[in-house]
Amino acid sequence: MPDSIKQTFAFQLVAALLVYAFIIFGLMFFVNSILTRRVMLKNAEQFAGSLTMENINKIEGILSDIEHENDNLCFLMEHQSLNSDELNGYVQKLLARNREILALTIADHPEQNNPSHPAQSQSFFIKQNKLTSIVNSSAERNYQIEDWFIIPSAKNSSYWSEPWVDS
Repeated sequence: MPDSIKQTFAFQLVAALLVYAFIIFGLMFFVNSILTRRVMLKNAEQFAGSLTMENINKIEGILSDIEHENDNLCFLMEHQSLNSDELNGYVQKLLARNREILALTIADHPEQNNPSHPAQSQSFFIKQNKLTSIVNSSAERNYQIEDWFIIPSAKNSSYWSEPWVDS
């Protein structure tokens, strides 16, 4: 009988140690998973923030270049007389240099026109590697009531509006 008591006691001792080991390993796994989750979440947040800032800086750089091109074109048009061929050549080079600019519209300010010459706009875009130009008179479309014209005209400065689709 003493052997069966020893076996029972040994069995109980091993079983208890096994249960305690499972509890300890379970607690270690639980604590480790919580800590790992926090670290991974923090790293993911930092990565997303860095990626967002990188994209913001990239967009700001592109918009800064486009604003600079806009200022150059405005200066040329205000201070030099560009004939149609010179304007077309400059715009074609501008669109070729800046692939982010898909189209460019130059709108006459109504005060710069005489009554016999209605206000008009000229749109430029590259189609099949060739500069295409469309002239729109105010009789076809009154761009003078569009936000992209009214706001910069009223502020007398550049203004970036939301992208819009023209038909």
